[in-house]
Amino acid sequence: MARRPPQSPHWGTVRDQIRSARTQRYPSRVSASRFAMACAVALASIAALVATVGPSWALATTPTVTTEPRLVISPARGRPGTLITLRLQGPATATWSASLATYVQSHVRKGWQNLYLLFPAPVLRDSSPTVAPLSAPYAAVLIPGSRPLKLVVPALPAGRYRILRKYVTSVGPVVLTAPLQIGRCPKGSRPVYVAAPASPTAAAEAGSLGTPTCAG
Repeated sequence: MARRPPQSPHWGTVRDQIRSARTQRYPSRVSASRFAMACAVALASIAALVATVGPSWALATTPTVTTEPRLVISPARGRPGTLITLRLQGPATATWSASLATYVQSHVRKGWQNLYLLFPAPVLRDSSPTVAPLSAPYAAVLIPGSRPLKLVVPALPAGRYRILRKYVTSVGPVVLTAPLQIGRCPKGSRPVYVAAPASPTAAAEAGSLGTPTCAG
C-alpha cells in the first residue's frame, strides 16, 4: 500500500485560506445585502421618529419670522403725489404711540438729513395727506403707533430717500426708518407743488407746501 506523501507543515494554513476564499467568493453581494438591510432599518427608525415628533420637526424647518419692530411702506416706490401707507409691525408695539409728524430724509455724505414733514390725513386744515416745511407748527398730541398712516410722496427728484418716525415706548424713545424710492416724472414734466404758498413763511403758517405732483 502506497504511502501518502508527507504533508507540508504549511498545508493547514493554505487549506484554511482556500476555505476562507470559498466562503468569501462574493463579498460584494454580502456587503450589498447588509447595506440594504441597514438602510431599511435606518429608514424605519426615521419614520418612527417623524411620527413621534412630527409637529416639533415641522416647526424646526419653518422659516424664521423676524419679531423686531419695523416700519413698512406700501408701495415702497412712487412718483410725487403718490399715496402711500405707513405701518408699524411687531408684536411688542401695541402700546407704542407717536406724534403726528413723520420725516422724509435724503442721504448726504455724513448720514441722513431731514427735508420735510409728512402729516397724515386728516391733519391741520387739509383733509388729505400734507407735505410741510420742517418749521411748520403742529399739535403736540400722540396717536397710537399701530395706526396705519396715509401719506403722500413729496415733490422731490427721483432717487433714494427714507421715512423716519419717532415712537414713545415704555422703555424710552425708539426711532424707526423705512426706505422710500421716488421715481422719475414722465418725460416733459418735473416734481412741483400745485397751489403752493407764496413764500416759505406762508407755507410754514399754512402747514403745507401745496399738493405734490408731476407737471410741465
